[in-house]
Amino acid sequence: MDHASNQRTVARPRERATLGRHDAKATRFSWLHSCKNMLKKINSTAAFATRTSLTSTKRRPRTIGRQVGRWYANERYWVDSYPFVFPSYTWSNARIEIDFLLSQYHSVGKSCLDLCCGIGRHSAALARSGFDVTAADSSRFLIAQARKKTVGLGITFQRIDLEKSFPYRNFDLVINLGCSFGQFDTDRQNKQFLVNMASAVSKGGYLVINCLTREVVQRGFRRRGRYKMKGGYVTYRRTKAKDMSTVTGVWSFLRRGFMSRYHTAYRLYDLPWFVDILKENDFRDIYFYGGYEDQEYGERSKELIILAKRTM
Repeated sequence: MDHASNQRTVARPRERATLGRHDAKATRFSWLHSCKNMLKKINSTAAFATRTSLTSTKRRPRTIGRQVGRWYANERYWVDSYPFVFPSYTWSNARIEIDFLLSQYHSVGKSCLDLCCGIGRHSAALARSGFDVTAADSSRFLIAQARKKTVGLGITFQRIDLEKSFPYRNFDLVINLGCSFGQFDTDRQNKQFLVNMASAVSKGGYLVINCLTREVVQRGFRRRGRYKMKGGYVTYRRTKAKDMSTVTGVWSFLRRGFMSRYHTAYRLYDLPWFVDILKENDFRDIYFYGGYEDQEYGERSKELIILAKRTM
């Protein structure tokens, strides 16, 4: 009896020890599970432009939220989109575009203001044609790239928020190219920007604007696409408003195993809207084209180019 009692006394601690090991495993599993849930919550509340390693997960990166105002002020967007928006061939295109504009330019003045200048492609072409160029953009990254690529051309680059400040006056030529017009959030802001550009032109000077219009988007509109760019790919999905007032886009840039996604939006206007505002600001000779090869602005045009001369 004493022997049996001793056996039972020994068995109980072993049973308790075995159960303790199982409890430890359960605790570790619960801890790992809670960590995974925490990581999921963190990922679900990630920043608007997510950067997700595609080598570590097969899930596509989520886009949180919709388009936010002043998307163009997001420096990450310009860093990630840079290889797609500004490939090397755009420099030769800029030379062709400026040559066409100068063939329509009939003034002896040589001062030029390049607004939303990007990396300075058009500024460089104008500087090589003998113009004294001042170039402005809101992106710190793009201005830095422009200065690197135009060393020795004497261009004055300025980083400025054109929505909040416009300290420019009396230029013989003011340009806003690259279809950048309409990026401000409201019609009032875009109209004021157009008025500011017009007021910066000296008497007898020229204003040149290149943009998308309601007519262009209504006639031909590609909703989605995929392109190869240096070091990766870009995909986009665009939507136009029913009243043709806005085009919104979702752009995804895949480079070196990382994907970043951004929302953009442009306000759209028709040709009479531009003409009326320019006439109100002393522009009488207004010409419009559908391309840089002297094409007429018509049903097959993919963009609008406005060239207007201010009265003396």
